[in-house]
Amino acid sequence: MTDERSERSFLPLTDEHLSRLARFAQTDHMEFRRAHPEFAADLLACCLVQGGARHYVCGDRGVKDFDVYLFYGLPPGRSSEKFPWNRYTRRRDFGVSELGRQLYGAADWADLQLAKKIPVWEEFSGRRVDLMSRAIAAHEDGPRFAVEDWLDKGARRRSGSSWHLSRAPVVSLYPDFDEIWWTGTDLDEAGIEKGVYK
Repeated sequence: MTDERSERSFLPLTDEHLSRLARFAQTDHMEFRRAHPEFAADLLACCLVQGGARHYVCGDRGVKDFDVYLFYGLPPGRSSEKFPWNRYTRRRDFGVSELGRQLYGAADWADLQLAKKIPVWEEFSGRRVDLMSRAIAAHEDGPRFAVEDWLDKGARRRSGSSWHLSRAPVVSLYPDFDEIWWTGTDLDEAGIEKGVYK
């Protein structure tokens, strides 16, 4: 265990790390269900995405922070636009681990939106965990197919969060723990999942 700061940790991600992320996702779901029971009835999946997932699958990206998505099945008669957390990110402290703590550089501080938040994040004892939610269409063949279909449509549309997530691997935390549901692009350039490179 270490509290050393670095931009990225290049240590391998393990099932223990994924289990900790799955617990964060479960807690997040419970909080959401209490606040919005009408939307949270059908949790389809929780997945590690973007750079953390790329590093877990390929071992070449390093981990700056963790991005975890919770996917909910759209309730009958409801639109995803009304889903309350579609554009809201909850941030948690991963806690002490061998992965250390995130180092925020000059570019982070130069971003006025980030600069307001960094002092809070610098108090974290571990790397930052960003938890986000999306409501997507359920699939008759199960959660994996629902997520794959959403990513596939995003990859072809080349816009929106589904396109950004389709650029990197997607690793299931629930229900199929540590299974790779999506491989993403073969390219590995910084920012690929954020649309800097197309």
